[in-house]
Amino acid sequence: MPAQLQSNPPKKGRPSSELAAVSNGIITSPQSNTPMPVAELTPQQERKIRSLEASISRLQCQITQTEKLLSEAQEKYKATHPANDPPPDPAFIVKRHIRLLHEYNEIKDIGQGLLGLIAEGRGVRCVDVQREYGIGGND
Repeated sequence: MPAQLQSNPPKKGRPSSELAAVSNGIITSPQSNTPMPVAELTPQQERKIRSLEASISRLQCQITQTEKLLSEAQEKYKATHPANDPPPDPAFIVKRHIRLLHEYNEIKDIGQGLLGLIAEGRGVRCVDVQREYGIGGND
């Protein structure tokens, strides 16, 4: 027995021209605009239709879940980034970055000094100690 199709209303973001029109037991293909009686559907076509309907249901569930996740992420962002906060002062940002760069360089110099002491104590090159500790040449 042929599958009875129903015309579903267009979903958000889905043009109605992509939907097959069904009326009086006739399916109209949106691509060719050619009517095809439901009684003429082959078993393969019926299986394909059922498969596609199941896929549509799964995809609609995924869309709903994704929209929910997006909404939650937007709310979380709004909570941590209020719209009425004044923009940060560029001079303050530059000063902070310079201060952090100085701190980084001081820590790096101390680390290099320690590697040098270890290398000297072992009688090997600093590069050998760096390799032993997994430190690359650009680190």
